[in-house]
Amino acid sequence: MRSPNFSHGHRTSLWLGCFALSVVLLGSACQFGPLSPLDPSQARLVKFSSCGDLESHLKAEALRTAQVIATLGTTVQAYDPFGFATQGDLPSGVSYMTGSFSTTNNQEAGVDEADIFQVDGTHAFALHRNRLVIIEAIGTATPDPDGGPVYMSNIQGGQVAAEVYIEGTPLEMFLIDNTVVVMTRVRHGQVAMQFDSQGPDRDSTSSLVKVLLFDVANRHDPQLVREVALEGDFVASRRIGDFVYVIARADLGGVQGSNTQPNMQDWLSEQSGKIMGSSLDSWLPFVFNKRYEDGNLAEESIERCDCQTAYAASGTPGDDVLGIYSIDIRDGSSRVTSTTVVGDGTLVYASTDSIILALTNYAQVAYMSAAETTSASDSSSWDDWEFGWDDSEEPEEVELDEDTEVTYLHRFELDDLTGEARYQASGLVHGWILNQFSLSEHDGYVRVATAIDRGTWEARSALFTLPVVATEPDPGMVMMSSSSSEGGLLHVAGEITDIGFGEELFAVRFKENLAYLVTFQGVDPLWIVDLSDQTDPRVRGELTVPGFSTYIHPISNHRLLAIGQNLRDIDDDPEGIKLSIFDVSDLDWPRSIQERLEGGRGSTSEALTEHRAFRYIPDFNLLAVPMEHSSSRGLYLYSILDRGFEAQGVIDHGQLIGGAAGSVNVRRAYHIGNYLYAFSDAGVSITDLRSFNTAAVISLTD
Repeated sequence: MRSPNFSHGHRTSLWLGCFALSVVLLGSACQFGPLSPLDPSQARLVKFSSCGDLESHLKAEALRTAQVIATLGTTVQAYDPFGFATQGDLPSGVSYMTGSFSTTNNQEAGVDEADIFQVDGTHAFALHRNRLVIIEAIGTATPDPDGGPVYMSNIQGGQVAAEVYIEGTPLEMFLIDNTVVVMTRVRHGQVAMQFDSQGPDRDSTSSLVKVLLFDVANRHDPQLVREVALEGDFVASRRIGDFVYVIARADLGGVQGSNTQPNMQDWLSEQSGKIMGSSLDSWLPFVFNKRYEDGNLAEESIERCDCQTAYAASGTPGDDVLGIYSIDIRDGSSRVTSTTVVGDGTLVYASTDSIILALTNYAQVAYMSAAETTSASDSSSWDDWEFGWDDSEEPEEVELDEDTEVTYLHRFELDDLTGEARYQASGLVHGWILNQFSLSEHDGYVRVATAIDRGTWEARSALFTLPVVATEPDPGMVMMSSSSSEGGLLHVAGEITDIGFGEELFAVRFKENLAYLVTFQGVDPLWIVDLSDQTDPRVRGELTVPGFSTYIHPISNHRLLAIGQNLRDIDDDPEGIKLSIFDVSDLDWPRSIQERLEGGRGSTSEALTEHRAFRYIPDFNLLAVPMEHSSSRGLYLYSILDRGFEAQGVIDHGQLIGGAAGSVNVRRAYHIGNYLYAFSDAGVSITDLRSFNTAAVISLTD
């Protein structure tokens, strides 16, 4: 274990190492001091006074993009100037129990996340290939002694109660009482032919997200009550109260196609003509809506997103449109509200009060760096090198350029009555975020953990706190003012910018007034950051263990579970899956209770990159993790004891396809009462958690 605070000797050794590398690199500068502050007004969103102004802006941005492409002499496919790193399915937070059954492994309490498998007290719901399948257990329906919902006990078998065909590619679903909400990916041609009304002129293969609402009060006869189709690719979804929020990214009226002209200038002329000849309908997404009563179509509509709730991202421009759509799941006749941002955004965080859209400028920096023709050594001199910093010098704010690594944050407040996402404030921080768990909102502050200079010897991590501005944004065209700290700006109030110097950031988890970070180079340091004073975050403890963790899961106020991989160096191949239990009761001196290795080279787990595949059941102190090894696959079960892990066996679905043991990937685990439901492409198994005997097996292979 290393000391929780840097010693003088440790800091000096970093300087010496930095000096040596600078000599080799000829011109690289060592910088250990605070980063220069960024001007949050550079992240502002702009509101338009009219639809005409919006259309002009959209065309100007598209022309600018086309000009950049032509100047660089590349094709559209080779250059995305604003970048889009997909949301991804990455490690999550604490399980929140409802009554006697599991819910999705949500990041925040009160904010529901969708999944491919869900349960209530009596039934399981699965998205299996192109079907919604409802599974019921055969047993006794027992009232919860604490007054909760009825749940199944004494299970002796199971069967499929109903199945419904889902068009397109089913993505994920919510289960809210007697309502199932399914998100599926479809094509424009599939939707257009289903509406009598005239819709926008689109390529028939362009993507839409279709949201299907089913009434499942009768589990044997689900009824479709509403369908909403949103133009664009699926980014994320959340459910808060009575509203389901879907975020979609549409690439509609911008630069299209590859270079089919004899030279780039001809291509530019062709694209410019298409752009200037387009109308606003070509640029803003449309919403397709159908409502059903008693199985019959009662209402349908096609509506373009509102110009009055459209914004442009000045810091991350572009011709794509990111839409936040809210659907009232209790009122089938309610209007779908939309807030659109012209620009980009790749990651979504949600609290019960807000949605934050975040964008890293990774693609822009990476491309501009690759296109740079001037060698760093051409302008290097001994005077360029920096060693340490002078605390008496206050760094000046910097203007962004193509080499500045930043993450832009746009916060939208949620209206409890209408579900509308109303733009509230923007800000930006140094570095790039990993995933949605790099963000948190607590006690009036947004907290952000970022990675700086990833892939270089100067790699390090940073953590920033930004107070949420309570005032309403200026209703004028420019929603944010660079001359004021109020009215729409998220200013950095506290920061740490040198966590794990020389190490990459692999995992982040916020929990109330604490943050846990995992960095890695040859070992896995677990860092604890104290956020009790959010204007002055402090590193409290640091623990070094072999390998690295990709997911941190608090199971109490003083214990963490983690999953990762074991390897000796960042360039080595992983040598197995590593499960860890940490004791963090002493914030200054965290300790490892146990690290358990499973498998070897080639072993993997969906839970490494998908939080919903990780299942901890507090009622049974049980961890369920799907794993794939060279000779076996299944759901691995462990009791979590004071001394560490105790293996309880493996749930194997090979029998469901008549195959060999370990031949099927188990993807999810949820529990109802005393029973664990495991879901795979082959089917569902139900295991009695008191004896670990199989109570039922339901095949879905037919």
